[in-house]
Amino acid sequence: MRKSTAAAALAAFLAGACSEPAPPEPAGSMSAAEECAGDGIIASNAWIRATRPGRDVTAAYVRLCNGGDLADRLVGADFDGAQAVEIHISSVDANGVARMRPVEGGLDLPAGAATALAPGGAHIMLIGLTSPLAAGGEATLTLRFETAAPMTFAIPVHEGHAGH
Repeated sequence: MRKSTAAAALAAFLAGACSEPAPPEPAGSMSAAEECAGDGIIASNAWIRATRPGRDVTAAYVRLCNGGDLADRLVGADFDGAQAVEIHISSVDANGVARMRPVEGGLDLPAGAATALAPGGAHIMLIGLTSPLAAGGEATLTLRFETAAPMTFAIPVHEGHAGH
């Protein structure tokens, strides 16, 4: 994808993503300590935002709990049907301007702690999608970690929830 096309796609993504709340946490959600008990990394509450008409970029979100004794790092993700997959973080500067940037070197996953990839914060950008993702559908996402084995799972697609 040409750099100017990627920049335009990301700008369009940011422009259309500021009005709707994220899906709610499931009722009876566990505390971080309960959720992260055990060994290894556990993924929960994963979802992908449905693409908007005419756009080829969206985001995937997931809650990751590192129940191990050692810190790890989310270093990448794979998604068939996307030209690029990047870990990003969103923030709002002092002037109220929303900005999004790639996370260099991966996202820290501290031992015994939960890390949320959620609207308005860290997320996985799916750039240059070859086909739209419709609400009610499902897609396959693979997460890659610095030390843990890759994790592949089905992830539901929800309506255009926002927060970026």
